[in-house]
Amino acid sequence: MKRPTGITILALMAALGGICVILLSGAIPVPGLAVAAGGEPLLIAAGLLVGGVLSVVFGIGAWLTQPWAWWVGIVGEAVLLLASVAGFVRSIVFPGTSIGLVIAAGVLYLLIRPKVRRAFVLASAPPPPPPAPLPTQKRSAATTRRRRRR
Repeated sequence: MKRPTGITILALMAALGGICVILLSGAIPVPGLAVAAGGEPLLIAAGLLVGGVLSVVFGIGAWLTQPWAWWVGIVGEAVLLLASVAGFVRSIVFPGTSIGLVIAAGVLYLLIRPKVRRAFVLASAPPPPPPAPLPTQKRSAATTRRRRRR
């Protein structure tokens, strides 16, 4: 099945956003960024990290139009959204928090659209069977005799 253009854009957006969130979450040491300290900041950074990883997995699955990718996308983007909102509420803002919030909200919005869901459902459906041949009708002896006379 050919991948719809919208799914391609969604896959790229989720994968690239997930990579950015992973790098900017503070859970992985990156030169120039502070690493999250213990307690709540570490929990929020872990949420961002898990959401970012699931977002990348979703991006790969969506690129390959796998039916399981829809569920991974819903869960991953929900985790990312919750971790980002928790960071803002608790005033614990990592560089990846705002990026994660915007991307997670956009991807979740697109995932719940009926056309997008249908694309993932159709990807799992087996191809339709070939049409059945038309039944041949047996002609009665009277019909056959009439045709011969003509």
